[in-house]
Amino acid sequence: MKRADAQAAQKFPELRTERLLLRQITPRDRAAIYEIFSDDETLEHYDIDPIREKEEASELIAFFADRERRGIGIRWAIALSKPTIQVGARGTRSKASEPKLIGTCGFNRFERSEARRGVVGYDLSRSQWGHGYVPEAMEAVIRYGFEELHLNRIEAYVEPGNARSIRVMEKLGFTREGLLRQFAFYRRAARDQLCFSLLAAEWRRSHGSAHEN
Repeated sequence: MKRADAQAAQKFPELRTERLLLRQITPRDRAAIYEIFSDDETLEHYDIDPIREKEEASELIAFFADRERRGIGIRWAIALSKPTIQVGARGTRSKASEPKLIGTCGFNRFERSEARRGVVGYDLSRSQWGHGYVPEAMEAVIRYGFEELHLNRIEAYVEPGNARSIRVMEKLGFTREGLLRQFAFYRRAARDQLCFSLLAAEWRRSHGSAHEN
């Protein structure tokens, strides 16, 4: 890692859960980002078209970094905290590599002024679906939002047909506020969105936290 990259990584907040490491997304993640964001099924309910060139993965990584640098958003790489150790034919074990990115999550945007509001988003490689990784990662992101960013309200916007994300929101304790008709425009069409929200006071009550904003 170059010195400048190492210094940037030191400033970026890493989050850990029982099974996951949420770390900075770097250019070394390009192949994994391409794998996720070029998959039509993974991006079925996403607000961008699937990427088709690996250079677009590099542009996406740069986009995430720029929003973090400008202080208007933050995106983590979701990686398994215990990477698989390769076992050879004779039972020999090779050194584990850096935890591979299996998804991303974070705040698409946030306002830290009087509104103190953030909007979350996430994605996960289709090969990792069904293990509960997204709720686990998002619990850490939400905690960071309330305890470190001092947000008062966290929002998420979900397509009505996205049953997986609706279940994630419900599991995380978000309230379904209602349907925003033709609220978003992407993939050449105006699309309805369900608005979910979680307030800091609600989160503190459910987590037994004594912290006040």
